[in-house]
Formats: sequence, structure tokens, C-alpha cells
Amino acid sequence: MLQINELKFNYRQDDGKEIRALRGLSFSLPEGESASLVGESGCGKTTLCNILNLTLGDYSGSVLFDGTKLKDIGNTKNYYSKVQYIFQDPKSAVSPYQKLAYFMNAPLINLKGMHKVKALNLVMEKLPDIGLLPDVLDKRSNEVSLGQLQRLCLLKSLLVSPKLLLCDEITASLDERSIKDCLTIINEYRKKGMSVLFITHDIDLAKSFSKRIIVMFKGTILEDAKDESSLVHPYSQELLNASAALKGIQAQDFAPKSAPSCPITVDSICPYYKRCNDKTADCLNEFPKLFKLSGNHCVRCLKFKNAEI
Repeated sequence: MLQINELKFNYRQDDGKEIRALRGLSFSLPEGESASLVGESGCGKTTLCNILNLTLGDYSGSVLFDGTKLKDIGNTKNYYSKVQYIFQDPKSAVSPYQKLAYFMNAPLINLKGMHKVKALNLVMEKLPDIGLLPDVLDKRSNEVSLGQLQRLCLLKSLLVSPKLLLCDEITASLDERSIKDCLTIINEYRKKGMSVLFITHDIDLAKSFSKRIIVMFKGTILEDAKDESSLVHPYSQELLNASAALKGIQAQDFAPKSAPSCPITVDSICPYYKRCNDKTADCLNEFPKLFKLSGNHCVRCLKFKNAEI
């Protein structure tokens, strides 16, 4: 359903310099499948979402949805009826001057051609599913909590019945109860065949959501595995160890990395070189490809070059 091949995107600064946000990103998401895309801030996750949401178009490589290149899509109304995007900050998606009833009805009216009365009735019918009462529709975004607003944003997108849901750090500003509510709602719709690209910096949350974990770093994929227990890339291990340390669990071989960040972007070396404790001289001479370890597991690390099948 979704096919991304050698996707590259650069941000141009006022001084003429470019920030390379995506560096040959490639992966596919079959219909009815969900995946968790994990990575730290600045790795390109939101840039990818903005491309899939048609708000960024000056990229190279190819992105296909249902066999059609995004750059060839003329009917955006039809596209948005199949692909919905949930923002990290729900307040950025809602006008503070409109009542929430207008916000909730708009996609059903504009994308599905539903009469406003029928749309309102459907929204009111489904509000209990997210633990809210109909009186919330008479309020504005600044009159409800972030958790309530994010649940409304989620329901608004799900009522369109999309084929693909893009979730960009949607739990970042939520409490534990709201996180659980949102994931429960999404899982109910996943059972109906909807695909989900769940983007997060929290590897534990990623593991709880999907069996497929895609680990992203500096605009490229370092690991893609359908069994999170098999994650082997040094960066994946760093994420797992950091998560264990935050929980107070003593992680095996956990030690601070030699560099807190990787400001250098060079295509002739391993993208993780500056942070890796297992680097060798070969890592300075070759940008590793994604080595296939099994039918469901690929890793971009020269340590596994000889293990490729």
C-alpha cells in the first residue's frame, strides 16, 4: 500500500546551507499492517509525516500510495479520505475560535459528503467510545484538556475510515490514562484492516503498539525488525538500555556514549559512527547498506555484513 524508495529531503537555511533531513529512506507498509517508527528528535520522523501528508513536496526519490506517486496525486480530497494524520500537538490542529462540533464534523462533510446533521449525529454516537459526553462539542479547544483534545483529534480522523493512519508522537503531551485510551481506540480500528504508522521516540511504547519496529537515525533506517526481541543494532541497543535505565533496571553493558549527538552527515561513513562503542576503521570507509538477516529483519551495520542471507 505504502512504498517509499530512496526518499531524500533537505531543509534550506537562510544562509544557503542545507540540513539533510532524509537520506535515502526506504521501506514499505503493506495494507492492513502496522509499524512503529522509533527515533530521537531530529531524526526525520516528522519530515516523513509532512511528506506523506502532502505538505512537503520538494523531495527526491519516490513515494507511492496504492500504486500512485504522491507527486501525481491531483485529487487531494480523495487522498485525505484514505490517509489521515494526527499531530503531536493537538492544539496546532484546532482553531481556538471554532467550537469543537465544527472541527469534528468538517472531515465527514468535506471528505465523505455527509450532511451536517448526519455527521453531528455520528460524532455524538461515537463520543462515548473515547470517554466524552456530547456537551464537549459546544466547547472550544482551550476549554478542554490536552488529553481530551487529542482523543477528539483521533476520533475525527478515525470516523473518516482511513486506510492509513499517521500518528506523529501523539502521546508526547498525554498522561498515562490518555495514552492508554488513545491506543485502545486505534487498536479497535486496526482490527478492521486499517494500517498505522506509529511514530515515537519511546521504544517501549513502540514495542507495546506493534510487532514491527523500524529504527531511524539521522534520516535513514538503521534496523527494521518484525520481532522487537531480535533488535541488534548498537543504536537499537542504546535505546533499549536507556529505557531500562530510566526504569531503574540495570542494563547489561550499558555505558555513556562517547558523543552525545551526531552533527556530521557524511554519506561515506556509517551514520552512527560518532556514537558507536563498537566502531571499527571500516566504519569510516563505507556507508553500510541494510543487510538482510532474515525475511523479517534487516540491519544497517557492518558487524552483520557476513551474516547476510
